Amino acid sequence: MLVFYSDLSWPEVQDKVCCTHSPDLPGSRFPNGFWHKFHIKTGVCQMNILKGFQNLIGEHCATTALRQVFACTGIRLSEEMLLGLGEGIGFSHRKEKGSKFPLMSMRGAGLLEFEANVCKRLGIKMRAVKVKAKNQAEKDLLRMVEKGDPAYIYVDMKHLPYARGKIVCHIGTHSVVVAGVDAITKTVIVADKHGALQDVSLVSLAEARYSAWSPSQHDNTMLKFTYPKTLSPIASAIESAAAEAARCMLSSRDKNSGVRGIRFFAERILSWPDEFGAKDAAAAFRNVSVLIDESETGGGGFRKMYGRFLGEASRMLKDEELSALAASVTGLGRKWSTAASKLREVKPKGMEDKVSSISKKISEIADSEEAVWERLKKIFE
Repeated sequence: MLVFYSDLSWPEVQDKVCCTHSPDLPGSRFPNGFWHKFHIKTGVCQMNILKGFQNLIGEHCATTALRQVFACTGIRLSEEMLLGLGEGIGFSHRKEKGSKFPLMSMRGAGLLEFEANVCKRLGIKMRAVKVKAKNQAEKDLLRMVEKGDPAYIYVDMKHLPYARGKIVCHIGTHSVVVAGVDAITKTVIVADKHGALQDVSLVSLAEARYSAWSPSQHDNTMLKFTYPKTLSPIASAIESAAAEAARCMLSSRDKNSGVRGIRFFAERILSWPDEFGAKDAAAAFRNVSVLIDESETGGGGFRKMYGRFLGEASRMLKDEELSALAASVTGLGRKWSTAASKLREVKPKGMEDKVSSISKKISEIADSEEAVWERLKKIFE
């Protein structure tokens, strides 16, 4: 039996737990093998982390969660590749019910759509299980983990104990993976994108999974995956995903989305000082800066991550033109990061001139975006 210590420093755990692995714990209901948490003082052995689970860290919650789940079956793809296959680049900006300020998203596909895109292109079958009854949702999750499968779920971060004090607003579309269950303490082991595994009580998890906060209600959704013997060819998956991402950026009929949406956003922010008042407008600008550069986007509104995806794709496809385009998309990310920095600097007093300058900068970014996505579209025509 191999023994190791948890990721906490030894002084913090010496009176509490150590961890062991037993591939076949006698009498266990869990023949696939788990890491176990062994309470030193009580001598009680508790089931812990799923065998073979890799606690991968990443930039974005959905791509990291998919990597963690897929890795358990031997599917090893980069976070950037998953972002690209899911058509995870875009732009949208609109006022949602229940939100004080307009919300911005710079990821392309929405909740469930992104994961479905990835699975479709790889030949993986995905089923979203939605259960309104909390008790049934908990039973389904525990049953899945007890079978040895990690559970991909959505949560509202504000209800997670380890995020309290760090998250000031409701983020109900956050993806995490349940990678183990402690039957005695009635807790689960949650893997989030930032690294450290977290113990979360079943009570707290239920609250996070069934947050009623609009617009992020998701009814205890859990994803189930069925894997083929052989994945679909990655080259064709890359080509179709990149072509569709370019089409969506260039051909949106919605004034709030795509390149058209970026131009409308550049105009729209000029009215914010009058619409919200100087103090609230400054807060709205700070919020946008976070959504561009800090909120799980990998920096620059996912453009830096997408640039790395195109770089990886160019090497796989041996396409020099795509390699050059990857550098251009990364450049878009740097431009968005600069815009985010300027937005953070906007203060209530005398903001009009600064906002006007930022509006012009974002209009210029829209022109650059249009040129880049036109190039990508032509590569895969």
